[in-house]
Amino acid sequence: MIKIEKWLKNGWNLYKDNFRGLFFLYVIYITVGLLTRYMPLLSLVVMPSFFGSIIIITLRKIRSKDQEKVFFWDFNDLFSGYAFFFPLLISSMLVGLFILLGVIAFIIPAIIVASFYLFAVPIIVDQKMDFWGAMETSRKRVMGNLLGFIILTLTLFSLIIIGTAFLGIGILITLPISINTLVYAYLDVFEDAIMQ
Repeated sequence: MIKIEKWLKNGWNLYKDNFRGLFFLYVIYITVGLLTRYMPLLSLVVMPSFFGSIIIITLRKIRSKDQEKVFFWDFNDLFSGYAFFFPLLISSMLVGLFILLGVIAFIIPAIIVASFYLFAVPIIVDQKMDFWGAMETSRKRVMGNLLGFIILTLTLFSLIIIGTAFLGIGILITLPISINTLVYAYLDVFEDAIMQ
C-alpha cells in the first residue's frame, strides 16, 4: 500500500517532463507565499485556496491524455481552488491548530497529526468533500498504515527542507516534486474512492 519510492519517482518524472510549466507555476506560488508571509490574515485567505489550485492543476495533468502540452495551465487555473475556499480555509486552520498543539505537546504528535491530514486538500478538491469529511477520510485511511504515512510525511518534509537549504532556490525543484509525490500517493491510496 505504501509505495514511497514509486511515488517519488513519478513525482520527479512529472516535474522533469513538464519542467517549464511546473517551474513557472511554482515561481508564482512561491512568490505569492513570500509576498503574503508577513501578512498572516492575507496569507490565510490566499494560500490554502492557492494550494488547492496547485493540487487541481497537478491532478488534471496526471490524468490528462495530452502529455505533450508544455503549458497545461492558464491564469484562470490559478484560481480554481477558490471554488473550495471555505473547506480549504477551515481545514487549513484546523490542521494548523492540531499541528501546533502537537508541537506544544512534543514534536512527535505534530508529525502524526500532519500525517493524519496529509490528503485532506486533495480529497476536498477532487472528491468535493466538506472540510471535516475530508479530514476524517484522510485520517481513517492513514490510520491503516500510520508508520508508512509518517515516513512519507517525513520524506516530503525533508525534501522541502533540503530545497530551502540551498539559498531557497532548491525549493523550486523540491516543492513541486513533493506535491507531485503527494498527488500520486493520493491517487494510489484513494483509487477505490475515486473510481466510485
